[in-house]
Amino acid sequence: MYLPSIISFIIFVITSLFLVLSSLFNALNTGAYLFSAILVLILVGLVSGHHKEFQEVLVKEKERLKKGRLNRFDFYVVISTLGATVLTFFFNNNLSLGSVVASSLVGLLGMMLLPSLQKSIFCGSFAGMASSMIFTNIWWVALAGLLSGLLLAGSREIYDGFGGKLGASGFFGTATVSILANRFIYLNEIGDLNRDYNLVFYFILGAVVTFYVNKINKTGTIFASSTTGLVAGLILPALYGPIGASYAVAAFTGTFVGMTVLDRLSNEFYLFFTSLFGGVIFLYTQVNFTGLGGKLGTTAFATVVAWWGLLYLYDQSNDPYEKARRLRQKKRKQELRAKKNHPS
Repeated sequence: MYLPSIISFIIFVITSLFLVLSSLFNALNTGAYLFSAILVLILVGLVSGHHKEFQEVLVKEKERLKKGRLNRFDFYVVISTLGATVLTFFFNNNLSLGSVVASSLVGLLGMMLLPSLQKSIFCGSFAGMASSMIFTNIWWVALAGLLSGLLLAGSREIYDGFGGKLGASGFFGTATVSILANRFIYLNEIGDLNRDYNLVFYFILGAVVTFYVNKINKTGTIFASSTTGLVAGLILPALYGPIGASYAVAAFTGTFVGMTVLDRLSNEFYLFFTSLFGGVIFLYTQVNFTGLGGKLGTTAFATVVAWWGLLYLYDQSNDPYEKARRLRQKKRKQELRAKKNHPS
């Protein structure tokens, strides 16, 4: 598993960095310098987070990974991802359910019918959120699902517990196939950027609701994300009209941050700032990668890795002071002990 893990790591690094850099480019182009500063901070954290994952898994666990092999279950992962991609694409484009509702429904179906493969099915549902504007042939859709499944299977040893990893796998599949099909759209007109800050609000709300549903009810991250996404996809368009669909997409993206396991985002303070960062990335990448599936998950993935990386940098910067403090405490205890044993 070492070589598949290395290849998967490189793919995740490239796609997440590309997304954040695109967001920063758009923020600078529109004169949003405060948000640009936030995105620079996110970028620093993202590099740090990827470096930490490389050290913690690919360096420390290198010998164990070399002994691992892809197995039959990984084959099932690939096939179920492919199937979920095609099914979600059909729900989204042929039945006109909308990408959020389609993905949420397939995620719930996977959790209920094939619980052992629910992650790969949910991954496929993200790839299947792609638009028929990009994929005019079902075979391209199937190939996108196949590539997404291969990345998911190859990355099973890395980024464990990071929300958005499933979506990032789907983004790789759809982006690669759109390039092969000569249908890749990197950037629409920058003037189309919707700077409605309610998008950030609903992003945060989606993350918080998912986090609490998972934390309190112990229902599992996929159930929490799918149900939150389904409710958002049905209610917000009804409440707000056409703009409500965008709010639903933002909320659904936030759910992927909320899917992060509790030991990655251990408290509500971390959750809030992580989802705030994600909302900023989401806001300034609306005009990028039009019609591709998995962009939402990649947004969440980059956000979580970046926050994790910033926490790592913070811990590293405080280490020398912490060591000095402990040495002072130890020295003080020794002095007190010496005075007690040898009073003057």
